[in-house]
Amino acid sequence: MWRIARRLLPAPWHGFGLFLVACLPADYGAAFIFSYGEPFLTARLPAEALGLWAVALSLERRHVAALALAGVATATHPLIGSVCVATVALGATPRVRWWPVCLLALAAFVLVQCLPFAALHPFDPEWRAVARFNVPFLFPSLWDLTAWSKACWAVALPAVLYATGDGARRPFWSNLTLVGVAGLGVATIADLAGRDAMWGSRR
Repeated sequence: MWRIARRLLPAPWHGFGLFLVACLPADYGAAFIFSYGEPFLTARLPAEALGLWAVALSLERRHVAALALAGVATATHPLIGSVCVATVALGATPRVRWWPVCLLALAAFVLVQCLPFAALHPFDPEWRAVARFNVPFLFPSLWDLTAWSKACWAVALPAVLYATGDGARRPFWSNLTLVGVAGLGVATIADLAGRDAMWGSRR
């Protein structure tokens, strides 16, 4: 985080930025179970550390090392690591207009999710009902206003920084906004469509 703060914040605000990170609430999912001092070790903590390191390397334009480290983070925790891989990959390919590509990818995801392809089948309805009851925060259609507002603020912050920031860091804020929009889009589409195109294969 120190390396990221040095790249994103002007001096002498690096330490203040780290202080704000330390003050973030330990809110993970539906309960307050994630914090730096949680009493159990999971793959989440090292994956987040590796992912932040990868983002710092990406900001330093060390893209090969950043991609390699993001790959290790993905092997440690696929969900957290995939976000790091996306962020680092977007930073390594600044000349590609990723926003139109994202819209096309979301449209393709809609088709794959909704159309009854022979190789895909919906989740087992009983399992889905149990999952929706036990872990409702995984399904955007079950989110309350507070959950939606937190998600929207997380996407709005880099969008505002992109609109008001300097030219050197604007691509980074645009990439974070794109990752957030894509994540919300994929989660909402998969929830409303009721089938998972990646893990629903009969093979």
